[in-house]
Amino acid sequence: IKPDFTEEVSDNVDSIVQKIVYSYDPNSKNCIPQGEISGDVRVIRYFIEFQNEGNSEARRVTVVDTLNTDFPVYEFQMVAASHPYTVSLRNNVITWVFDNINPPPKALSGKDNQGFIIFDAHLNSSISVGDSVTNKAFIFFDYNEPIVTNNASIIRIEDAPVIPEVPDKMSLKVYPNPSNSTITIENQSVSAQNVEVFNMIGQ
Repeated sequence: IKPDFTEEVSDNVDSIVQKIVYSYDPNSKNCIPQGEISGDVRVIRYFIEFQNEGNSEARRVTVVDTLNTDFPVYEFQMVAASHPYTVSLRNNVITWVFDNINPPPKALSGKDNQGFIIFDAHLNSSISVGDSVTNKAFIFFDYNEPIVTNNASIIRIEDAPVIPEVPDKMSLKVYPNPSNSTITIENQSVSAQNVEVFNMIGQ
């Protein structure tokens, strides 16, 4: 960016606070967005992780995910997976089958026995204040009983605030900022504007 004036760039610093989630359970489900949200959402990205914690290889891994029927999915889109798979979607039930995946038992391998699925769920209805979308996945290693993941959920708590736009014709440019001595106030509108300047004690 090439500004029209000499700019002090030493204060051009910003920060972001982001919750980093790492599940202790190797068979887990998470989503983005997650938890409490403001504003509507039409796309939810889901992450399913699985790991063979048995004592032998698993020839087949089957993952079954039943999406919330209150918010029917009009489009299901795969993003990525750790291994080759087949997938089907019927009545909001998604089934992935990983044939000949052969993940070794956890005791013999640190990461070769892990896998993941990432997909997007596009909703065909809005999420109103107070509504929530919660679901979990069932992971089958061969013909064993399923491992049930945690619930991945979002809940809409309020409407996002609407920030009014400021018309360009009413804008003022003040520079340099910060300044130790002199500042310039530039009127970028087509009409005159009144400016009041106060010091730190309100004078």
